[in-house]
Amino acid sequence: MVLPDPNDNVTVVPRAIPEGTVLLIAVEGTAYECGRQYAKLVMEKCPGYRRYLDPAYGWRTLPAGVKKLFETRAPHILDIYQGLTDIAGPPQTKQKPASTLEKSGCTSFGVSGGVTLDGQPISGQTKDTGVQSALQYIVLRMRINNAPTILTLCYPGEVVGYGMWSTGMSIFRNSLFSRAESEKGLTMEQWGLLTLAGASVHEGVELAQRFGLAGSGNCLISDPQGESLSVEFNAGGVSVIPAKNGIATHANHPEGEHTALFENYPDEVAKENSIQ
Repeated sequence: MVLPDPNDNVTVVPRAIPEGTVLLIAVEGTAYECGRQYAKLVMEKCPGYRRYLDPAYGWRTLPAGVKKLFETRAPHILDIYQGLTDIAGPPQTKQKPASTLEKSGCTSFGVSGGVTLDGQPISGQTKDTGVQSALQYIVLRMRINNAPTILTLCYPGEVVGYGMWSTGMSIFRNSLFSRAESEKGLTMEQWGLLTLAGASVHEGVELAQRFGLAGSGNCLISDPQGESLSVEFNAGGVSVIPAKNGIATHANHPEGEHTALFENYPDEVAKENSIQ
């Protein structure tokens, strides 16, 4: 490694986002108490920001089958949203429900311990978003009694975000440029939370294939065994993209058997960059 000569003229490019900009919201207690604390802090620290608080109220009227899935696999999630909406209240704006996958360019990755220097698996993503959106991010740490701990980058009021749970599961997400979305299935948020509450990527795949996923997007999931894979979804259905040689990576173009048929990248240069 060659260090720069301190006498050289070096042009310093200022950070677009100053260090310390991203707010940490840390809560702990029962799942219900965590939901209440989270809502209170969002309303205090981000006044007027209802982008995710308003859609959260829909968790009070989940379809019976979806509610049963959470009661069986992750009942604490229902308690979180009960506490959150008890504080946030019903929707206060007429805005459309927030999209969980924005049309921006991001790259997710998951690497097994078999190909890392220290033998430990890693996962993560770039988050190539506008400066204004970046200024709205928070880091949410939720330590729940008798339930997994959540550590995630998200917007105020979100729970699924981009990050990991103490289950050893992680999820990172990409927009998927598609000409049509799926109109039925679990929402990405519902499926993502159920997957994070599980024990392996295969549980997440089974849920996606059994119930389908509404909308369009890609989620790269990793598990405590170090296995990673991508789950794409759009009007073509669900496609699973496995890791190659222990490495999974995904940008913004669909490549699966069912999903690639609906690819619709508006810019050829950006599409080629996604493929490369």
